[in-house]
Amino acid sequence: MTSRLINFTLFNTAWFLIVLSASRGWGILGPVIVIAWIIPFLAWKQQLRSEVGLLLSVAVLGLLCDSLLIRIGAIHIATGEHSGLLSPVWMVSLWVNLAATLRFSLGWLAGRYCVAGVLGGIVGPAAYSAGQALNALELPQGLVPIAVEWMIAMPLLVILEKTTRRQVDAGPSHNLDSRGQ
Repeated sequence: MTSRLINFTLFNTAWFLIVLSASRGWGILGPVIVIAWIIPFLAWKQQLRSEVGLLLSVAVLGLLCDSLLIRIGAIHIATGEHSGLLSPVWMVSLWVNLAATLRFSLGWLAGRYCVAGVLGGIVGPAAYSAGQALNALELPQGLVPIAVEWMIAMPLLVILEKTTRRQVDAGPSHNLDSRGQ
């Protein structure tokens, strides 16, 4: 229970610091902030190596999802620190930040895809709305595109967690392939 509370607290603190730094034009601090809590936390839980696949998978998913919303004009980054084609590094950091909760404070979502979709449809827009209130981004098309993104993304995150957990549980295979090599 304690590790879940610590995980949840560090996640929220990092979220706030990342968005606040992005609103000040220091979005490059996003990865630093995330790494500053994720590495010590996962090392403490002795799960640093096992989480890498999940963190990277979620980073790619986040890059694709938010880049799409930026391209269609649903998200406008308030500071000019991105190329206009891809989601800025600080937003991808927020996805990695969230990924670090999937086996801990959000572990209760495992296998609950519908609940994850509903939660994503509520909490995702709330987070982006808070980011807009902190002047890190603008939502010219309102919250509906964000809600749709997160109603789809949150169950995908739960699936990624399950898939990467299975790969970790299976461990490295030392079996020879069918050719005996």
